[in-house]
Amino acid sequence: MPFYGIRTGQLATDVAKNKRHISVFALVTALRLMGDSMLYTMLPVYFQQAGLTSLWEVGVVLSVNRLVRLPLNPFIGRLYIPVSVNARTSASRCCSAY
Repeated sequence: MPFYGIRTGQLATDVAKNKRHISVFALVTALRLMGDSMLYTMLPVYFQQAGLTSLWEVGVVLSVNRLVRLPLNPFIGRLYIPVSVNARTSASRCCSAY
C-alpha cells in the first residue's frame, strides 16, 4: 500500500536510517558537550598540568575559547549547509576529538 508515493517497506527503511542518524548526532553532541564541560570544570583545578602558572591564565584561556566560538558558530553553520550529513558527522567527530 503506497504512502505518498513510497512503499511502506521503503518508508520503514527510511525511518530506521533516520533513527540511526539521530542516534549518531546525539552521541557526537553528547561527547562534545562533555568535553566542553570538562574544560570549564577541570582546567581551573588542574591548570598546572595544562602548562598554566596561575588562575588568571585559566580565565584568559576560557574567555578566549568562548569569544572565538561565539562568532564562529554561524559561519561554521553556513559552511555545513552544502555538505552531506555523513561528512558533517565525520567532521564533528574529528573536531570534538581534538
